[in-house]
Amino acid sequence: MAAIVQGDRALIRRLGALKRGIARRIVSRASNKVIGPVAKAAKRNCPVDTGLLKKSIGKRTKTYRGSGAVVSVVGPRKGFAGQDAQGRQKDPTKYAHLAERKHGFLKAAWKAHESRLPPKEGAAIWAGIEREAAKG
Repeated sequence: MAAIVQGDRALIRRLGALKRGIARRIVSRASNKVIGPVAKAAKRNCPVDTGLLKKSIGKRTKTYRGSGAVVSVVGPRKGFAGQDAQGRQKDPTKYAHLAERKHGFLKAAWKAHESRLPPKEGAAIWAGIEREAAKG
């Protein structure tokens, strides 16, 4: 599942005029800001057994230096292992795909916000460009 900001030629031209690092930072911050509601919806719709899976849901934004691509991911994060009611060790990163297959909470969160992501991200990028221009 992916949302791609494209078609706004003025936005792309303006980003191209900025230094590479500044443009990358603007797009990364915008992507991270826009993906937040998807993470919140995934947490809200997540099935609760021990609560570990719900606690582990988070967002992560990665920027690739070579291509300048920015990728934001919503899903279970590492470091949230714990025990279930029977005392067995559970790690949400190991079983989240099973919960997703059964309940579809991540896909539902994505579908609920999918159509609004590109316009919001474009607006957030424009706001970032204006903020950088105000700095001087």
